[in-house]
Order: sequence, then structure tokens, then C-alpha cells
Amino acid sequence: MNPKATKRFVLTASLVLGLHGCGDGSPKRDVAPPPPDGRRSEVVAASTNARPPATGGAPLATASAKPKAPRTICDRAPAGDGASFPDVTLAKVEEGNPILPDKLPTGDGSWTWVNLWAGWCGPCKEEMPMLAGWHLKLREAGTPVRFTFVSLDDDERETRRFLSSQAAVKQSYRLVEGDGRRKWLSALSLPENPELPLHALFDAAGKLRCVITGAVHEADLDRVKQLVSKR
Repeated sequence: MNPKATKRFVLTASLVLGLHGCGDGSPKRDVAPPPPDGRRSEVVAASTNARPPATGGAPLATASAKPKAPRTICDRAPAGDGASFPDVTLAKVEEGNPILPDKLPTGDGSWTWVNLWAGWCGPCKEEMPMLAGWHLKLREAGTPVRFTFVSLDDDERETRRFLSSQAAVKQSYRLVEGDGRRKWLSALSLPENPELPLHALFDAAGKLRCVITGAVHEADLDRVKQLVSKR
């Protein structure tokens, strides 16, 4: 075979082998996927934003969220506004010298703060020394307020155990479970089993002017001063 024929044969064989390598039986080279057109990411983002948060999860913070304004106690008339304190004899638990009258005094020219509490109520016991301190501060400010404590403990031993464990409060009335308690609470438009702690403020004429559900705080004292100064 002459040199020219040999060269044509080699070139032809190379082309045949190259074409055979592109067939289905040979491994294919990786081909880069086409660039994203943005439509799928937009759909995913839209569906994610529309999906409600998982049950039990914390709500997502938003730029429009605003902090809660400080509360103002006694900013509206209670359900039993103007009601008189029930004229009933209450059980008494006293650690030390007896000083409580048989009936809770109201309407004698002094404002009366009634604190409903129980020995099993942690927040009740935490705030009672503060309330005793309020009594002294208001008296020194020339706006005396009588602070009276009324236990809703079913077991008197719970009441006595707390009174004997601290020095701030040593006397408390106790609402014994039964019809008397129901009538007493109903007269103040309160449920039979109210959330504790609970506070009721009576004006100098013995009329209900304020009911506070939940614990009070030291910052509330200024508001109390404002209320009791309205004689």
C-alpha cells in the first residue's frame, strides 16, 4: 500500500472509532444543567411564605410587632361596681394577738384593700409582704388604706402554716368552703373558684371600685395612691 493510501486508511479508521464512541453503549460525559430561570425558586418562596407556622411553634417576629404597653390597674369599672361588701361573719386565723373584728370593716371613711389568697398559691405569698409595706407607705403619705387578707384555703392548716412562717402578715380571715363562700363571692360578682391572687378595692363609703385579677407589682403603688386620693 502506498503512503497516501495508508494515510487515508488511518484517517478513516479514526473517524469510525470516534463515531462509535458517541453511541449509546459508551459512558457519557457530565453535562451541566441549564441555569435556573428563577421560576421554581419563586414558587418555593411563595409556598413557604404562605405556609402556616407549625403547631406549637413560637410565632415569628415581625417588623410591625410592638411591645405591650404597661398595664394600668383599675382602669375600668368592675362587674360589681358599687356593690357593698357582704355583711357576714368570717372565720379568722391569727398568729399572735387577736386583732381582727368578726366582720370585715368597710364604709367607715377609710378605703379597704381586700386580698384573696391561699397557702397553695405561690404568687399570693410572694406579694403579701409587699402589700403590708404598701400599708405603711400609704399611711406615711397621708392616704391610709386598710389592708385585709382573706384566705380561700379549704384546710385551715395551710393558712396557719404560711402566717407562722413570715413576719409581714400574721392575721387573715378565711372563707370556709360552702354556701357562705359562694354567696360572699357572688355578691362581688366573682366566680365560685376565682383565679388567685385577687384584689378588691372598696372606697371610703364601702362600695366596690376595683377588682384586680393576678399579682400586683411595686410599680402599681402610684396608681393606688391616685385612686385612694379621690375621696
